[in-house]
Amino acid sequence: MRANAIEARGFAQVILSDIEALELMIERGEVPELAALALHNGTVWRWNRTCYWVTDGKPHLRIENRVLPGGPTVLDEVANAALFYGLMVRLDDQYGDVSERVFFTDAKNNLLSAARRGLHGRFQWLDGRHVVARDLLMQELIPAAREGLVQLGVAGKDVERYIGVIEQRVQSDRTGARWLLQNLAMVSEDERVEHCSAAVRMMLEKQQLNEPVHTWQHIRHVPVEDMQGKVVGLLTAREVLH
Repeated sequence: MRANAIEARGFAQVILSDIEALELMIERGEVPELAALALHNGTVWRWNRTCYWVTDGKPHLRIENRVLPGGPTVLDEVANAALFYGLMVRLDDQYGDVSERVFFTDAKNNLLSAARRGLHGRFQWLDGRHVVARDLLMQELIPAAREGLVQLGVAGKDVERYIGVIEQRVQSDRTGARWLLQNLAMVSEDERVEHCSAAVRMMLEKQQLNEPVHTWQHIRHVPVEDMQGKVVGLLTAREVLH
């Protein structure tokens, strides 16, 4: 026990000396590298984590919230965030302590169902109720998110804009993942590499136009590249058939 206490005090002294050294660097206007922190946060997965790095002498710090799904456009991503944060404000009042109303194994299976089937996932919901993801969103979660954002003081027009994107996404049955899978299902295995290239280019185009994914159509052309990977033209489905 005595040896452990001495070791703990020694470790605490090292930590304090490191903190003092960092404070002196900051007072001198220097930028600490914090290499150990950057390495640790770059190799350990967390739902929420701080990310720190120094580039060209300039420190960068951000907080990543990993529970949010990908866009695929900025508008879609902000809509995802609006849904999540609105729900985090409202659901505690609406549902209370969910750990008393659903088993952990059911929560795990719900997560897997959502990952596999998206809007068509089936959940074992609170109090043993069975529900499909899209029905749960339209009937409970989207209205709750609206109320939560209003409670946070978000402007009404912003609430309707971003929650409206989620609503239309559910109504049209079109998420980013579903759009990509539907397009890949239309082509053979041999054509998928070219089709994925076309999908990435279309995503970039739609991002620049700020068009949310529920408005996207199927890919109707395939890029033609030279040996260096440079696009030299496009082929439409009609031209291929001809």
